[in-house]
Amino acid sequence: MNRRYRSSVLLVLLFTFLVARVQGQDTTGRIEGLLRDPRGAPVPNATVVLTHLSTAAEHSARSGTAGTFSFVLLPIGNTG
Repeated sequence: MNRRYRSSVLLVLLFTFLVARVQGQDTTGRIEGLLRDPRGAPVPNATVVLTHLSTAAEHSARSGTAGTFSFVLLPIGNTG
């Protein structure tokens, strides 16, 4: 992934974390996002990597044709 796409991914993830809802007793989480290039067009087939900061476990997802991606059943904790 080139530098612009990485920046876009980081921006999307940051936005996702800022607007995430808090679920009281959940033991897993979900992150969804949309990848767009600097011109606003969707970025299909991009690999998005999420790292659990406490365990260093990595999760990866691939964006669909519309640029959307999701991570499901993620363990609760800090990710980046």
